[in-house]
This record gives sequence, structure tokens and C-alpha cells, in this order.
Amino acid sequence: MKKIINILFRHKMILIFVMIGQFAIYISVFGILNTLNIAELKEKDRIESVYKSRIKMEIIKSFDSSFISEDLKNIDKANIIITKGLAVNYKEANSSYIADLIIALNEELPYKLIEGHIPGTDPDDKGKNLVAIGRDKCKYTYEENGKKYITLDNEKYEVCGILGSKYSDFWDYKIILNVNNIGDNIISRINELTYLYMEILSNEINVSDIYEDVYVAIKTCNNDAAIDSYKLNGRGESEIGNTLARNNINKKICILLFSLCNCIVISEFYFLDYKKEIVIYKILGAKNSFIIKRLMISFVVISSFTLILYGLVATLLNTIGMNGLMYFSVNAKNIISMFIVILLVTALSMIYPYIKMTKLNITSMRLKE
Repeated sequence: MKKIINILFRHKMILIFVMIGQFAIYISVFGILNTLNIAELKEKDRIESVYKSRIKMEIIKSFDSSFISEDLKNIDKANIIITKGLAVNYKEANSSYIADLIIALNEELPYKLIEGHIPGTDPDDKGKNLVAIGRDKCKYTYEENGKKYITLDNEKYEVCGILGSKYSDFWDYKIILNVNNIGDNIISRINELTYLYMEILSNEINVSDIYEDVYVAIKTCNNDAAIDSYKLNGRGESEIGNTLARNNINKKICILLFSLCNCIVISEFYFLDYKKEIVIYKILGAKNSFIIKRLMISFVVISSFTLILYGLVATLLNTIGMNGLMYFSVNAKNIISMFIVILLVTALSMIYPYIKMTKLNITSMRLKE
């Protein structure tokens, strides 16, 4: 321990310079690791939400007419959900959002909940205007008698469930409705729609078996509707790229590269601060490999000390609720990544000192001594 302390504080100026550069690198690296982790976990939540058997129906219907009949709502196999096209006005948020509308519910839904339930899944839901919303939408709710409410299309809805996953924000922006628990204004909005997507979804059966029943139910109610249907295979297109783009991964990589370059520039100060020791070693006949090894050990010790200090500061910020400033998570992946970064930065930072050291003139140094 005494030896480590001696290495750290023998050259205080270089310790400060290297620590500043290392802090910038750690912020960049852990920021990138956090972004990658978020993207992977969000993709995991997305994949878990995908049904085994799916048919998407693009429906173009005549203006101001319904296509949701009792026959469609009473389909007794699979889930039938409008997944795109229905935008509802969220008064408290002063904006409109796309909502999922459950038409027929016969299987367990994949939505992840923090609390409550999905509209229509509780026997007591009958006759109520209900909605389940993601965590991001909760900030706009208001309370009455211990219950949360929002206003959709100028009608009051009780928030019966809050969507969310402890792993990602995949569910945080969703709004989920059930056709049996909505008001007249949203029904009117559905009737006004001319174009929307509806999906037949199941983890228990092949939805092709009930497609004809769904098709007939829509056509019976709205004979003029044009329906373009296709089966969805696999898990769909990965959203990792979109998530990384939204989290500015390219900008974070540029900051990391700048930080690495900055740390390499610091090696100039590193060499100057250790020059006297290098001169003494050279005069005593030490090999370049021996000297550079000692310099690398010193740099690794300083880098490791800075990493520990960074971890303590980041943990403190996370504890007081300022986790957006610095990210740090102790796990095998992060530790291995940072160990690789420390070795990489050390190797790059030793290039300049090594070149300067090999050019030192021992004879002139002895004459000066």
C-alpha cells in the first residue's frame, strides 16, 4: 500500500493531469456502455413482446363508418389489437399519442406492468372508462380519491395500470385501451378513421385458422373496407440501431476518441515530469524496456486509482438521484471493458515517452551531471 501511495503522489502535477484525462475517458466509456446496455435490454423487452403467430391487416375503410362489430369483439381465439393509426388527444400532456386498442382479448397480454392491470382484464372493469399508460405518461396524471386520472378526447379515464420494465424504457410511452372500456368520443374517432393497422396475435394457435372469421366480421360491418393482410414472421426488425441513434452513440464515440487523444497529449507532461528519473536510470545503464515498464506500472496505478475515485463519485451521484450525470455499474462486462481501456490508454500514452527516451543522449547527460 505504501508503495502504491508513493507511486501516486511522488509526481503530483502529472497525477492531476492524468486524472483529469482519465475522468473524461471513464465518463465517455461508461456512457457508451450504458447506451449499449439500454439498447440491448430494450431489444430484449421488444422480443419478449412479440407473439409467435401474427397477421397484420392494413384496413382502408369508408369515412365515418364503423368496422368494429360485436362479431369481431366476440372472436374467441387469439388477441385482436389495433396497433397503429389510432391517435388520441391527451389533454393534460397537450398532445396526441398513438394508442393500442384491444378489440378481442383471449390470451395473456405481453405488456409489462409496474402496477395495476390492463383494461378489460379485471371483472370489475365493466362499464368504466379505463386506460393503462407508460411511466413517461404518468407525470401528466391527476389524482382524485386516491386514484389517478387522465383526459383523453375530452373524456375522463381512470388509470388502472402503469406500464414499465425495470430493464428498459420500452413500455414507458405506451397508451393501452380496451374497446369495452372507452367513451363515445374515442368510438367516434375510430369511426372517423380511414386508415389503420389491426393485428391478429397468438402464442397458442396459428392465427391463420381464425383469419377468415376476422375478415368476414370486418366486411360484414363495413363492406367497402379494403383489407391488405400479410403474415409476420420471426421477431421483426431489430430496433437496436434506432435506440443507439436516439441516445447519440456517434457523438459519445467522438467524445471518447477526443478524450483518448487528450490523454495521449498528456503523455508529454508525463515524460517531462519523469524525465529526471529517466535520465538517472539511463546513466545507470538501465535498458529502455526496464524504464518503460516502470512508467507503465505507474500509469496503470494512477488510472486504476482514478477509476476507483470515479466509481465512488458516480455512486454518490446515483444515490442522490443525479444518475444522469455519471453512469457506473459494477459488473463483469464493465470491469473487463475498463481494464481493456486502461491497458489501451497506457500503451498509447507510452508511445511518446518511449520515442523521447530512445533519443536521449547519455554522453551529454553525463557531462551535465
